[in-house]
Amino acid sequence: MTFGVSDIARHLNIERDVVKKMAWHFKAYLKPEANPSSGGARKFSIDDFRVLCYVHHYWEDEPDFENIRIGLNSNDHFEYPFNEILCSVLPIFSDPPDVIEPLGSYVVFNEVRDGMELFHLAEAYKAGGDMLVRTAIKDNNGYEVIYPIIYNYRHATELYLKSFVGTLDHTHSLTRLYNKFKDLTQEKFRANPSEWFESIVKTLDEFDPEGTAFRYGTREDEPRYEVFVDLSVLRTKMNLLARAFQQMRP
Repeated sequence: MTFGVSDIARHLNIERDVVKKMAWHFKAYLKPEANPSSGGARKFSIDDFRVLCYVHHYWEDEPDFENIRIGLNSNDHFEYPFNEILCSVLPIFSDPPDVIEPLGSYVVFNEVRDGMELFHLAEAYKAGGDMLVRTAIKDNNGYEVIYPIIYNYRHATELYLKSFVGTLDHTHSLTRLYNKFKDLTQEKFRANPSEWFESIVKTLDEFDPEGTAFRYGTREDEPRYEVFVDLSVLRTKMNLLARAFQQMRP
């Protein structure tokens, strides 16, 4: 994603000439496209925009260029409020840029289709649950993230099953999906899933039969009761379940 001079001027509420002056004086911190040869159109990258946000913050009639350079050299333009200013103008979703900077915050993805791509989506939800468990145990804050943990694991289980048997009219019933999956294993492998495998699936389904309890909460007319869960045990069981599905992949 790139910005023109008018874009920068509009977002920072300044004149176009001021943008050009800032770009010239601080060209060492900008990409070459920000100061092209004569006649070329200026193009500013996201990183350029961040630099100009910082420069503009300290811009005066007689700017203290040296002080601004010290701040840029110290990466102060990555601090508050410049990240917030940048995020306020960037879209959440956009077309991928021609060149992607090697930053951990950037992700490029595409839409997921049915079939085995659902398997990869299941793996992603499983990984999300694992990450939350790891953080919860490390920070001792399991109570704060238990709902998304269980939702991720239950949804991963649903997607694992659907990757083998199809969506079945978009049902969220793990029991219905599992019964179809069981028929598939009998037909293909002449064997039933292990008892521990079935127990995990049915436990998740009994606890949340519609796949909504950990997204929206239970209904007002449903009874409330306390439940104990060991996150290490939950993660271990999900690892076993995921490994079983992985071994069945063609």
